[in-house]
Amino acid sequence: MADPLLTGQQAMPRLEQEHPGLYLGSLRTLQRRMGEWRVTHAEQVVGQQMGAIRDQENSQLNSKKSLQTRRQLDG
Repeated sequence: MADPLLTGQQAMPRLEQEHPGLYLGSLRTLQRRMGEWRVTHAEQVVGQQMGAIRDQENSQLNSKKSLQTRRQLDG
């Protein structure tokens, strides 16, 4: 959930580092499980990403409004 764009190939070294020897030869299984997870959680992940984009846009808009207000007061 923390990194929904992570691929199985990227995740495998992390898993092997955290749990040595446990995931040997399981890349394809991991890729299938991650695909299933994405299908199941797609709406939630997209919602979170859209929320982050919306927050960023609001922050930028507020910064612009604040700058315009300062210019008007200085002006």
